[in-house]
Amino acid sequence: MNTHQPLTKKPPSPKSLLNCSFNQDQSCFAVCHENGFKVFNTDPMELKVERWFSNGSSQEGTSIGNIAILYRTNYLALIGGGHNPKYPINKVIIWDDLKQKQSLSLEFMNPVLNVMLSRTRIIVLVYNKAYVYGFNSPPKLITTIETFSNEFGVCDYHDNIGSISTTNGTSNPTGSSLLAIPGKAVGQIQVVDISTKNKVTLVKAHKSKLQKVALNQQNTMVASASIAGTMIRIHSTTTGSLLFEFRRGMDTALVTALKFSPSGTNLAVLSNKGTLHIFHVDHENTNINNKHLLNNISVLPKYFHSTWSFCSARLTDQNDKDINTDAEIGWVNDTSLVLVYKKKSKWEKYVIQEQSSLSSDNKSMETKYSLVREGWRRLL
Repeated sequence: MNTHQPLTKKPPSPKSLLNCSFNQDQSCFAVCHENGFKVFNTDPMELKVERWFSNGSSQEGTSIGNIAILYRTNYLALIGGGHNPKYPINKVIIWDDLKQKQSLSLEFMNPVLNVMLSRTRIIVLVYNKAYVYGFNSPPKLITTIETFSNEFGVCDYHDNIGSISTTNGTSNPTGSSLLAIPGKAVGQIQVVDISTKNKVTLVKAHKSKLQKVALNQQNTMVASASIAGTMIRIHSTTTGSLLFEFRRGMDTALVTALKFSPSGTNLAVLSNKGTLHIFHVDHENTNINNKHLLNNISVLPKYFHSTWSFCSARLTDQNDKDINTDAEIGWVNDTSLVLVYKKKSKWEKYVIQEQSSLSSDNKSMETKYSLVREGWRRLL
């Protein structure tokens, strides 16, 4: 199944992006469109690279349907898509922007739904498989992992081998190279350490199909949302045990983005309901997130005992009627993040602000948080 923009008679608006993705440390992001791609610094938002593919002949395509960037290097992964694909949708092209030509190529029997990079690996997702290649010339297939039907290209990959990280009281002294993808059963996640002969942790996360997964940078937690979109769950990547369970809302929603902050203490969740939620992820300070007023009444249904986000923001106002929230999230630091919208081709920055005030009984101070839009810019 092809999840890239379909080949239609009417080309998409030139003001729209076909896709976008952040690099491994979220310090920059790449966007692709009908005529090529661009690379920007995340914050301050600044154009770094711009490539327009000219249509020299009627046989030559120009549009890129999916893109991934390797840190701040000259290597990007490109997949054809859009109205006039430059490459077939079943191929992954490793583009060397220093030489401005393709460096490597991988071809598959089925359309490529997602691609992720590290300095040593190329991860390719098709409908029911994940392929792991060594990042060398020519790329060597290391392993193939079967998944449940994965038409959304659900995947996250983080390689922190050689780093020493500590978060939420856990440490990772040697680092790991973790791949989070759907398991072989509905709602199941398999977390594969591809640095240790494919050690697998199976996580029974949801009752319905997965929509999004996200690893924290320390590779100790995996967050997930299903196609229902009401609950966000966070599990341990080593034991598979449930660490946190958050409620996004009551109604079914499409979760379009899910991302941990650099330290792993905050989790951003974006859905097509037009709201950006921030959840606090810390066992040592669980009072920051919101609870229902009737939370202490034990006989009430589970809904009343849910944990809600500690701050949120509506992403539309009177001057912006478009509720389309198909966007990617990138954190600048633990208190600020940016959204890159695909259809609206727009960059927005949001900041978490903390305010202290007297409680309603005037006997103590209480802290409240708000999520404020600090700026925005067009990308095309």
